[in-house]
Amino acid sequence: MSAAILLNSLGWLPVAATLAIAAAAFLFWSYKTSRIRGKWRWICVALKGLSIIALALCLLEPLWVTQRSRSGANFFLLLADNSRSLEIQDQGSSESRAQSLKRTLNEDGIEWQAQLAKDFQLRRYLFDSRLTRVETFSKLDFEGRSSGLHSALTGIKERFNGQPLAGVLLFSDGNATDLPGP
Repeated sequence: MSAAILLNSLGWLPVAATLAIAAAAFLFWSYKTSRIRGKWRWICVALKGLSIIALALCLLEPLWVTQRSRSGANFFLLLADNSRSLEIQDQGSSESRAQSLKRTLNEDGIEWQAQLAKDFQLRRYLFDSRLTRVETFSKLDFEGRSSGLHSALTGIKERFNGQPLAGVLLFSDGNATDLPGP
């Protein structure tokens, strides 16, 4: 989502600037002869000066503009590596990468995936030597013989070519077995 402030009536800029300068000059002249002294004089001048600027900006009709895509207008993809390499248990870890990934996508992931599904057309994929679309990640079994990371991303690129794709979230250990040579 992007946001910006646009000035809708730039044609009024010379008028607004002239009025603001005239009002500021009158403000300083009136406080020059005022009986208010010290810091209170400057506080009053500053507050009235800010209100003059705000009124001048109102002549320019500022608009707060945000862009947000329609709910469900874009695809968001979740790709999970289903290869055996995730069965490795890192030193000092109480669970394997596979167990951690399963927990992240199935148990802990239900709420954040539901939120994504409210805003996007959520698609889930498993990949090892091939890319497979799934409805849930309950089919994660980590039986794949390879991590076809490159072919999975190429397959996604081909499937969603020309489609409104908001993002791809990839879950993998990064051990790709199909990287193209130099």
